[in-house]
Amino acid sequence: MKYASTGSLSTRILSRRSSFGGDDLKQPGAIVLGGNFIGLGVVRSLGRHEIPVWVYDTGPCIAKFSRYTKRFVLSNQDKCDLLLEEGRRHNLNGWVVFPVNDADVEMLSANHESLSSMYHVTTPPLEITKFALDKRLTYRQAERVGVATPWTLVSNAPADQIAKDLPYPVILKPAINHHFFPQTGLKALPVNTPSELRKAYVRMAKYVPPDEILIQERIPGGGEDEFVEGDGAVGVVGSRNNVSSSSRAAGGKSPFFKSASSSARSFGPSLPGSR
Repeated sequence: MKYASTGSLSTRILSRRSSFGGDDLKQPGAIVLGGNFIGLGVVRSLGRHEIPVWVYDTGPCIAKFSRYTKRFVLSNQDKCDLLLEEGRRHNLNGWVVFPVNDADVEMLSANHESLSSMYHVTTPPLEITKFALDKRLTYRQAERVGVATPWTLVSNAPADQIAKDLPYPVILKPAINHHFFPQTGLKALPVNTPSELRKAYVRMAKYVPPDEILIQERIPGGGEDEFVEGDGAVGVVGSRNNVSSSSRAAGGKSPFFKSASSSARSFGPSLPGSR
């Protein structure tokens, strides 16, 4: 694989010598923001349909090495500014931009109007995506429309005070995943005792403020015990055997929702202002 390398220290551009050029720009293509395994899947899917694909990332990534990646841009520049500069330089009107992580979803959504003047942006504006990016808003919206969720607490009280009043076990997780996960590789911290909660709270507070730390009921079991149920349909995560037996035991209704809704009522409002 041969690349031509250009660019400053903050932006390095690698292009296949044999494939990047006028042919790529004769038809609208796609820019994939992030070259991890998710981005690689997007690159392969588009490339197999002969759609030109460029990958932008802030560090080395696997999608750079795909035969379908016509151009790889390594940059720490503000991504909105980079996209607008690249669009003007290469006349990328009509190209489609795909994010593969939450931070880039937020960036595209926040800059939806300016980027949409040139690109097809695959995320809605922030007033819509905020309900998916911020779990506090997600749970509040779920409660508003009558979808049961595990009880959830957000508090600015000292960890010692919070710890002694909780029904264990619980989990701690960030309200906004991309404020915590990229630094830790963790999506949640399991907690079984008050002492564990104090330690977990201090650990999470190194990365996110207290109002972004969610303390939540832990539903017993592993992933095989989690399901989503609606009228006439059941979406399942895990073992079908467990789903069938659990559903029968609950008279055809998922015990997850029974547990979650009753706990939420007994513990109080899930979030400030949500009731």
